[in-house]
This record gives sequence, structure tokens and C-alpha cells, in this order.
Amino acid sequence: MQVTRLVDSVTGASDNYVDLVKYFFEANNRLASNLIDTAALTVAANFVEANGFYFNGAITESQNLLDWLQKTSVDFLLRVSNSGGKFGLLPRLPYNTDYTIKTTQITPEFTFTEEHVVQGGFEIEYISLEDREPVCFVLQWRQQPNADFGLVRTVEVRYTGEAADGPFIDIDMSSYCTSEDHAVKVGTYRLAQRKFVTHHLRLTVREQNYNATLVIGDLVRVRLRRETSEGEVEYHDKVYEINRIEKGFDSTIKYDLTHFPIDAEGRSI
Repeated sequence: MQVTRLVDSVTGASDNYVDLVKYFFEANNRLASNLIDTAALTVAANFVEANGFYFNGAITESQNLLDWLQKTSVDFLLRVSNSGGKFGLLPRLPYNTDYTIKTTQITPEFTFTEEHVVQGGFEIEYISLEDREPVCFVLQWRQQPNADFGLVRTVEVRYTGEAADGPFIDIDMSSYCTSEDHAVKVGTYRLAQRKFVTHHLRLTVREQNYNATLVIGDLVRVRLRRETSEGEVEYHDKVYEINRIEKGFDSTIKYDLTHFPIDAEGRSI
């Protein structure tokens, strides 16, 4: 098919996953053009292009578009976004100006302190240890010669000294992934997410100027002062990713946040 590619605005064939998503948005006739977040899609298209996450496969059966997006977008390190009623995609990881994955120190968009949080506005939910136990991801991808049938290959991703005998979790990307590097990066992301993301947080804050600047996908810092029963002062000080924003009628905003682990130098783990 001939599409107008988001990366270079040239009309032609494309193996960019986000070009395919934009085509589906426009072709299903259920989403008005002003409800497609082209700006977010352009960022996402450049992200997958810079990191070599291509879609090379055939879609032969009709299926629900949103379900398909939720299932496949994580395999391109993207997430479905809905900002102001507009649908798009956003990278799941910080990125540099050239859209490569950022491996240096990250900078949160805002820092919440006890001055912002309303009474009782701190709700934390820990992820069970069972869901964080060491595993080995077995990823299937397709070695695809130019003039021959594709061959399904597998690659195992685990942390050194962990899950040598399993448990094993299969991830089948062979219907569209034709690069081992692509498969390994997806497996590495899922492995780090399982090991290091420890909890979710719901924060209820007073409505202020950050209401107009923070959007879903932004990284924020939460630094709250806590006094122990012995009178010692400690701090809950962590970085989070915004998953959902809910505005109340009482001049408060609820942020659903997911722990975004960083190392001692402030780099994403």
C-alpha cells in the first residue's frame, strides 16, 4: 500500500509500525481526523525508526483495533495514548533528541511535595512478589531471507544467575518481528519492568498551574516528608510515570502513577 510516511512525509511503502496504525485510524471510518493525535504519532514513528523496531507481517483476519493496539504496541516499546480525546502512541521509555533510547540521567517534568497533596491523597498499591519473581523470557522472531520462506527463531532473555531453569514465558513476535535485536530489546524491557517496578501510586493534589502542563506519559517526582514514631524524618522520594489523569469537581486532580525505577545517577533502569 502507498501511505504518507510520518518520518519523512514521503508517499510510498512503509514497514514503520506507526504508519500502519495511522492508516488503520483513518481507514476504519470510526475516528474523525481531528481525534487522531498526529503529533504523538509522529514522535512514535521516529522512535521506532531510530531504534529499528519494524513491522514486517500480514494481517489477514478482522479484529478489534484497540485490542490489537494494546497487544502489539508494547512489542514496539510504545503505549496507546488518549490526550484531550485524541488517540495516538507514545514511547514507553525516555528518548534523546534523535529519538534513540535515552540511557543518561532523566529529568522529571514536575516534583510533587506534601504542599501539593491533599489529606488522605496518597494511596500506594504494591505489586505482589509472585508477579516479580525471576523469569526467563523466550522471544520468537522471524529470520526472513529476501527470496525464501521465513524461519522462526528464538532468543532467551534473563538476568545473569537468575531463572536458569525457568520459569519460562513465551512471547511470540514472529508474525511481524524480523530482527533479533528488536526481540532482545523488547524482552529486556519486560524483564526490567518485572524486576524493578515495585508499585503503583494514586496521588490526589490541589489543582494548580501543573494542571495545564502535565500529560499522560510524563515522568514526575514524588517527594513526601514522613515522620516515624521515633520522631525521625524520612522521605518517600521516587520517580513515576503518569498513566491517568482525573479532574474532580472539588478543585483536585487525581494522578494514577506507575513506579519508574532509576539508578543512583538518575538513569532509567
